[in-house]
Amino acid sequence: MSEQLNHRQQIRAFSVVAGSVYLLLIILYMSGEYLIGSVVDGVELEGLSAVVQQRQFFYRSGIILQIITPIFTVVLAYALYVLARQHNKNFALMAMIWRLGEAFIGAVTTIFTFTIFHFYLNYEGELTVHSKLLIDLLIDAKNVGFNISVMFFGVGSTLFFVTFLRANILPVGISIFGVMA
Repeated sequence: MSEQLNHRQQIRAFSVVAGSVYLLLIILYMSGEYLIGSVVDGVELEGLSAVVQQRQFFYRSGIILQIITPIFTVVLAYALYVLARQHNKNFALMAMIWRLGEAFIGAVTTIFTFTIFHFYLNYEGELTVHSKLLIDLLIDAKNVGFNISVMFFGVGSTLFFVTFLRANILPVGISIFGVMA
């Protein structure tokens, strides 16, 4: 009896962790994007270096939030795995692998954001054609990395929510919404 109660407490604890981390991830990533966007949006490329240097606290804060996001994604992947493995271990493992892929690609993508920031801080003078191309390349690489990480997120989340739907872990409406989202 105490073993069953302990198992229920563990499941409840991982449910709380998963739900809390899901919300935290949304807040962290969106806040990071907002902070970086508040610095660079609407500024011409030629004047961007000066603006970034003046408002680097906000840009750095946004990068820090985006660095923390993949760390919490790993925590979320494990918490969801613990919840789903009792119903279909292989399916849960596959879902966790996809979510871990999202975290790793997201972390690598953050490197591009940091490199762009470093370029803005250290560049003085007029931008040459080559420096503009380099900035465009880094921005494109960041965007492609984000899109690929979103694909991994989508597959992993779908697999977890299908498992939750089949096992009746969550209310049916939430599970269906998770599969469709």
